[in-house]
Amino acid sequence: MQNSTAVIRALSSAIVGLALFAASPAMAQVFTGDTTGSPTLERPFENGSNPPFSVSDGDYPYDVLAFTVTVSGSYSLLLESSDFDTFLGLYSGSFDPSAPLVNALIYNDDGGAGTNSLINYSLNTGTSYFAVVTGFGTDDFGPYTLTIRGPGSAVAGVPEPSTWAMMLIGFGAIGVAMRRRRMSRPQQLA
Repeated sequence: MQNSTAVIRALSSAIVGLALFAASPAMAQVFTGDTTGSPTLERPFENGSNPPFSVSDGDYPYDVLAFTVTVSGSYSLLLESSDFDTFLGLYSGSFDPSAPLVNALIYNDDGGAGTNSLINYSLNTGTSYFAVVTGFGTDDFGPYTLTIRGPGSAVAGVPEPSTWAMMLIGFGAIGVAMRRRRMSRPQQLA
């Protein structure tokens, strides 16, 4: 009788734990930056939920955040600033400011209420994404907050393949050095 009570309690605890896990809110990561004095680009125009197909005529200060996600699903990117009218872009694979339409998925002006920008988009693991923070006008720049919310984490900093290769070579060299050091030590007898 005691064993069955313990089993029922364990199962109840597991069910409650799973229910809490399933009901947990989306994860959110907050990134901050400042576009004051940043490089400029010809900013693409917003095109609803479609990729942009034309660019502006001015030079708009911008900042870019490279990131990946840990879980595929629907994510929201909210760009907020009290200093300027925001404009947010999302790219997949790579971002080149000299070719601002290439790899552009979407741009948003004021979808986040007021002067804030909001993009809701389905993101996949294993893909590099680039959030491009800029302003509505060429004189719109300053400090900002970018919140990425979704079923998983947004991990900033997407290393280039050459960086991964150098890291692997470095780890290999450390491993070889440690092995040689261990092998060169004389064996001590107890």
